[in-house]
Amino acid sequence: MTTMLTVGLTYFGIPILMLLVGALMTKYPPKKKNLWYGYRTFFAMRSEEAFQFAQSFITPPALWMGIISTIMSLVLVSLTIFNNPAHLEAVGWTLCMFYAATLFALIITTELALFSKFVDPYREEIL
Repeated sequence: MTTMLTVGLTYFGIPILMLLVGALMTKYPPKKKNLWYGYRTFFAMRSEEAFQFAQSFITPPALWMGIISTIMSLVLVSLTIFNNPAHLEAVGWTLCMFYAATLFALIITTELALFSKFVDPYREEIL
C-alpha cells in the first residue's frame, strides 16, 4: 500500500499539480499584481501591464502541459508496471526530467516574451 501511494504521489503529483494550477489560473486569473498568486518574477512584477501579460502568456501552455504530463505519466507508468516493474525507477527519473524541462521551458519563454515586450533594446531599460 505504501509503495503504491509513493508511486502515485511521485509520478502523478507533479503533473496533476500543474494541471490544477493551470485550470485555477484559467478560471481565476489574478486581478492585480500581488505577492501570493500568479506568475511572479522580476520582469513580471515591474508593472501591472507586465504582470497581466505574463499571466495571459503562461496560463494556456501551463494548462496544456499539465494535461500532456498527466496523460504521459498514466501511460508510461501503467505500461511499466504491467510489463516490467523493474524499470519503474528509470521511468520515474525520465518523467521528473520531463517535468523539469517543461517548467524551465515555460519560464524561459515567458521571460523572453516579457523581455522583448517591456525592455527598450536601445536604452536597455525596463519600460
